[in-house]
Amino acid sequence: MATWNLHGCVGSDRVFDPERSLAVIGDIDADILALQEVESRASRSRGVDAFMLMRERTGLHSVEVRVLSAADGYFGHMILSRWPFVDSRSYDISTVRRERRMAIDTTLDTPCGPIRVLAAHLGWRVMEQRQQVQTMRRIVDSAPAERTLILGDFNESHRRGAAHRAFAADFEAAEPWFTFPVRRPLMPLDRIWCSAPLALSRAWVHRPAGKASDHLPLVAELTCGRAVAPADPMSLALDEAPPGG
Repeated sequence: MATWNLHGCVGSDRVFDPERSLAVIGDIDADILALQEVESRASRSRGVDAFMLMRERTGLHSVEVRVLSAADGYFGHMILSRWPFVDSRSYDISTVRRERRMAIDTTLDTPCGPIRVLAAHLGWRVMEQRQQVQTMRRIVDSAPAERTLILGDFNESHRRGAAHRAFAADFEAAEPWFTFPVRRPLMPLDRIWCSAPLALSRAWVHRPAGKASDHLPLVAELTCGRAVAPADPMSLALDEAPPGG
C-alpha cells in the first residue's frame, strides 16, 4: 500500500500533468492507495476532474471526501483499492480558524478478512495537528477493528511527533522516510501504521516519482496472518503464502 500527496497533479517543476501522476500510480501498483490534494476545481485543474480520472484510469474501487467545494468543483482526498469497500464514512477533524480537514474511515473486503482503513491529511500548525491526531485516535477507538491501517499526509516534520505518540503503542509504524520536499527530502510528512495481524515487511519512498509532485510517495509491503479466504499470491500483496508455499 502507499500514500501520496498529488499536489493537484502539479509537479515541483510547476507543470500541471495528470498523465505523469497516473504513470507514477501505475508504477507503484499498490493494492491500497491514499491520495491527498486531489483537485477537480476547473480554475485550478484546467477542467480535469482528477477524482474521476483516477477512478476511471486505474479501474480500482474508490472512496473520496470533498474537503473544499466551489462552484467549479472540489478539492479533497481519496482511497483507491484493489478490493471493494464494505462501508465508508468521513469525519470533520478541523480545528477553529484553520483550513477544513477531513478523515476517511472505511472497511475493505480483502482476502485476509476485513481491513479498516483510515486516511487523513492534517494541517501544518503543531497545535492543530495535535488536536486532529487526538480526534483521529478517538475515531479509531470508537470502533476497534482487528486489522486497521492508518495512512496519509500527517504534515509532521518530526519522526516522533503527536501522531507517533498517539498510535505507536498499538500500531506498527512504517519507517518514517523523508518524503518532503521532493527536491531534497528533509521531513517525514507521509506516514503509514498498521495493527496486528497486519505486519510491516518493509517500507520505502518511490523515488522514480521524481518531480511529479512536491511529495514523494511512501510505499509499504504488509503481510497478514490468519487469512480467511484463499487468494492468488501472484496478484495480492496482503495474503499469507498458500499451503506448501
